[in-house]
Amino acid sequence: MSRRTKIFVYALITVLTGILALLDPRTAVIYGCFCLTFAVVVIDLAERPTPSVHSRVRANRAQRRAKY
Repeated sequence: MSRRTKIFVYALITVLTGILALLDPRTAVIYGCFCLTFAVVVIDLAERPTPSVHSRVRANRAQRRAKY
């Protein structure tokens, strides 16, 4: 899954659990866990280094050479 998809899924789960937390107080604990997990995932995805243009070009070139 891509980063966007992962973030969207976690956000959707967090929002839906938040709605349930409004209806049932016991669900508020689960909501807190989802919020914490969502924050950790977003921070982890944000801190991952993105490959530079040069490294992507080198990887593409190596991949093309491996095909032949």
